[in-house]
Amino acid sequence: MEKLIIFAALGYPGSANPALPAIPATWEELVESAAAARAAGASIVHFHGPHDEQGRIIPDGWGRVTEEIRKRCDVLIDFGQAGAPWEERKPLLQLDTGKPDFFAVSLTNHDYRRRHPDRGDYDVYYSHTRQELEEYARSCVEYGVKPHWEIWHAGGLWNFEYLAKQGLVAKPH
Repeated sequence: MEKLIIFAALGYPGSANPALPAIPATWEELVESAAAARAAGASIVHFHGPHDEQGRIIPDGWGRVTEEIRKRCDVLIDFGQAGAPWEERKPLLQLDTGKPDFFAVSLTNHDYRRRHPDRGDYDVYYSHTRQELEEYARSCVEYGVKPHWEIWHAGGLWNFEYLAKQGLVAKPH
């Protein structure tokens, strides 16, 4: 029998949209979605955790959501939000019991349009330098979290190859 990994991207309450009713509207619904995904065969769940009013990551909130999921099931946890600045994301690797198993790392820039109920539409741009990518790779090893390398276009492949040549990507890859 061939092995299969089912990876469930759950969305997050901040992205709830009436046109997409499967996206959790609350953090409890996200926990329930993770448990349901595991019951349906998923081995990994990916989500974005709580943020403050300015959109900055609240590390303890992510940790609490992770702990609640782990109380309900044995699924592996992958933290998303790979576009956010490194200095906001690093504390997520330093969580105690709420630390993820995997950590999304974008190997290219992020640029997209968002809609906020109060602020309307706005553009988001994040740049990820090679120095930052090296920090991600080293920190994932240091904190015992596996990187989930996100490659959106050829530039991501170039950066992945660069990290591999630096000895910063574990094999097999």
